[in-house]
Amino acid sequence: MSPHDAVPATFLAALRATGVLRTAAVVRAFATVPRHRCVTGFFTGLGKQGGGSYVEVPQQDAVPPGLLEAVYADHPLITHVSPDGRPTSSSSTPSLMARMLEAMCPEPGMNVLEIGAGTGYNAALLSILTAPHGTVTSVDTQPEVVAGALAALRRLDLDRPGISVRLADGWAGHPAETPYDRVIATVGVAGVSPRWVDQLAPNGLVVVPVRHGGAHPVLAVNRAPDGELMGRGVVWTDFIRAEGKLADAPWPLSWPDPHALTSEGWHTGIIPELDDDGYRDLWFSLACLDSRVVRTSYDPAIGCGLADPQLGLLRLGRDAVHRIGDQRLVDELRRRLDRWEDLGRPGPADWSCQLTAAGSVLVPSQWRCVR
Repeated sequence: MSPHDAVPATFLAALRATGVLRTAAVVRAFATVPRHRCVTGFFTGLGKQGGGSYVEVPQQDAVPPGLLEAVYADHPLITHVSPDGRPTSSSSTPSLMARMLEAMCPEPGMNVLEIGAGTGYNAALLSILTAPHGTVTSVDTQPEVVAGALAALRRLDLDRPGISVRLADGWAGHPAETPYDRVIATVGVAGVSPRWVDQLAPNGLVVVPVRHGGAHPVLAVNRAPDGELMGRGVVWTDFIRAEGKLADAPWPLSWPDPHALTSEGWHTGIIPELDDDGYRDLWFSLACLDSRVVRTSYDPAIGCGLADPQLGLLRLGRDAVHRIGDQRLVDELRRRLDRWEDLGRPGPADWSCQLTAAGSVLVPSQWRCVR
């Protein structure tokens, strides 16, 4: 690689400042793999109806400073969209990638399956973490995504034996390379594929964003000594939705215009004062305590809600709860909030669950606080 391929020191410093880097191996991986040689371009200004523009990232020459700063910002970069403007692939937020890599505890020599190839950046990081004799198989359903990830690995001289990107259905895993010590998904799924479990080594681990509370927080899933499949929360977040057997069922209810709410539909003094992390802890925990929790906004700072086909809808803002429907739904929310307070305001890492079959996937159930 040329001098233009160096990872900016400011990026590494900012990543360290987030507090998510715990091991020297993950630090070294991020210091080794340049994100700007995996991301050949990205979309900006995308809205719900598409639009936006595509910004190319030069690969043969130095990247202009402003563009380089944008590539290394701690934000996801949308790299592919559908004809109607819906995001279909991205490069995930670097600090989130670091959290997931730390949670999966990869080691040299491990065999890893990645569901969702993205730009190839995560596969490149995994190739460093499992080197020199480990294997990484990344699968994706989109031919253009697979081609782009393969090209990135070639640019980085990481297309060594054992590192591959395949065009395949992620639900099916990749049985040709089993067993896997680790499985990581970088796409939001309705649940864990039973094929991943079948292809997992006895002490293996699956790190996966699973639908919960209307978003896709990350879970770490493994087999307990009694053979039960258990999950533990890692971090609250959301991902681009998977397609096919891993896809979420569409939510049947939509949130109406808040300006249409009457005055008696606004309730203050219910939600405690919380920062962004505290709000996300509350959201995750409410979804553990009540299966009716949904996402009501693309803004993760105000997106939690409660939807009941008989009682109505609630949206949990930062300083008020917006109600359409029966007052009893507010009373039930108060009881859930009291329970969260009694438990000590737990966050994702304080909850564990069992995974049980639901259609073509295994979904979280029987949540309990383990702090």
